[in-house]
Amino acid sequence: MRSARRILILTATLALIASACGPIQTEEDSRIGQKAPEFTLPDFEGRPVSLSHYQGKVVVLDFWASWCAPCVAELPVFQDMHERYNGKGFEVLGVNLSDQNPDIAGFLKEKNIRYTNLVGNDTIEKLYGPITGYPTTFIIDRDGTIREHFVGGQAPSTIENAVKQLL
Repeated sequence: MRSARRILILTATLALIASACGPIQTEEDSRIGQKAPEFTLPDFEGRPVSLSHYQGKVVVLDFWASWCAPCVAELPVFQDMHERYNGKGFEVLGVNLSDQNPDIAGFLKEKNIRYTNLVGNDTIEKLYGPITGYPTTFIIDRDGTIREHFVGGQAPSTIENAVKQLL
């Protein structure tokens, strides 16, 4: 009886962990198929960057934080995709949120991340939120429509395949 209870608790715990780390990407997601909300945020050098600047390109919009291990693991994946597909009308925009690290620019430089990263705020979080977990990634097509929405770290092939369908 005791071992059956332990197995039940272990199974329930593993199911919760798996569901929390997996994608929250469903046909019922009201954001999919909607126009991506316009925004302007500063990059880490203080220059304003607007989503509309990337109209006509496929955009990965990634909300991340330096304390989030899956976020940090995805940074080099996005950098690689940026380098391989940039000439084909593809961009990556990172939005750093909920971070207490005083030197995100140095953090990105140390990791050799060169795609555009922006300083997030409450307004962007409301526009694309609620942000229920990190990383949160949106894939936006050339017309500015949200085509995919993922919460949690993803296999590199998951995001790359979604991007390749839109290029």
